[in-house]
Amino acid sequence: MGGGGGWYDRDTSDYDYDKKSKTYKKEKDSKTSKGFSKEAEQKFSSRASADSSTFPKDRVIICDGENLLIIIFDDTGSMRSFPKIFWDKMPMIAGQIGEKKYLEDPLIGIAAVGDIFSDSAPLQICDLSQAKGLDIQLQRLWLEGNGGSFDTESYELMAYFYASDRFDISKAKNAVVIFIGDERFYDDIKEKDLKEHFGGQHQGVSSKEIFGKLKEKFKDNVFLVHREYGGNDERVVKQWQGVLSKEKVVILPEDLAIGDIILGILALLKGITLDEYAKDMKEREQTASRIEKVTKALKLFAGSVNPFKIEKDDNKDKGNDTSATNSGIKKRNKKPGRI
Repeated sequence: MGGGGGWYDRDTSDYDYDKKSKTYKKEKDSKTSKGFSKEAEQKFSSRASADSSTFPKDRVIICDGENLLIIIFDDTGSMRSFPKIFWDKMPMIAGQIGEKKYLEDPLIGIAAVGDIFSDSAPLQICDLSQAKGLDIQLQRLWLEGNGGSFDTESYELMAYFYASDRFDISKAKNAVVIFIGDERFYDDIKEKDLKEHFGGQHQGVSSKEIFGKLKEKFKDNVFLVHREYGGNDERVVKQWQGVLSKEKVVILPEDLAIGDIILGILALLKGITLDEYAKDMKEREQTASRIEKVTKALKLFAGSVNPFKIEKDDNKDKGNDTSATNSGIKKRNKKPGRI
């Protein structure tokens, strides 16, 4: 299976062209025994500390595009090899979004979350990017691999940032947030922690209220892809279902299926049926076993989905050049307000 083609700067094809035999041969050593590529290992091992420009303090990000996808993944030690597998899968995810038009020319924002009580870089937020620039953003992230005690990480603070007016999506017609993680979030957000990590003035608030604001802002298109934690999974899943709903918590059947799950969520939101999406997976040469696992994981959401209302782009019909307005990335240096 190839990578992102023209939609992404990096290709993750497992096949190399052999000049002698004039055929494509499987590259046996393209992946480590842990399921991610040697390139992913090299890229993420080269950074020894966090890029402070990814920290959310005093930042404001404006989405100037019509379609938006935010992916927030847990980069703590309990996620093991997952972050590197996710990096490997991004070309396929971006390529399929473009080719199948699950989202039309989306801006994509990637963020990594840890624990504010134990990590030195618990909140890393990349700038929005079109598909071709995603690798630049991903390589800004530092996989700290630490994390908090027990089964809790600071997902709620990521929810706070994207729910607040620091993240402006007023021009977006279709917007989706997907958390990927294995643990619980803290029940309350304290004022002192908000001031420390975001700057400005804030008030303490419950995490439940913040997730409610996030859902309202993104028209209920907020999901958790849950990677099994072991032991406390029932407790973890129940908490997330309490703020997102049962249908919006999707259980990840295996790490290598993350691309299929993300694409499936977007396909269903587009109005594509689960059976039609299974055909899409088959077309990209996914195994029957993977297709069965993914369709099973998405079945509950598929039965409740409220598809996007697809709106016509009048500028395109008129032949206008919209590249300036749809570049989708604006920055401003005004002082951000509270949520």
